[in-house]
Amino acid sequence: MRQGTTPTIQITVNNIDLADMEHIYVVFEQNGYLLKKGMTDLKIENNVISIFLTQEETLSFKSGNCNIQLRMITYDGIAMASPIKTVNVYSVLNKEVIT
Repeated sequence: MRQGTTPTIQITVNNIDLADMEHIYVVFEQNGYLLKKGMTDLKIENNVISIFLTQEETLSFKSGNCNIQLRMITYDGIAMASPIKTVNVYSVLNKEVIT
């Protein structure tokens, strides 16, 4: 992921039916900064969750590693969490939103 861009992050979920989830959150964490994306921010098709990030959101990350984790809860109240994955954030020279 590069600062100041609008990437789509895709997470493929195996062995879990996403239709059984009441809430799904994708959490990005870097050096204590948290960005949480909920159901209204996600596109879910079959077993793929797509997360859309804005320029402002990617500019809030520093260059380096960023952790990503999926948290879900079923309609029956069973809470789940994925393993934490790490992605690299790459810098840009112009650290402002462009139009």
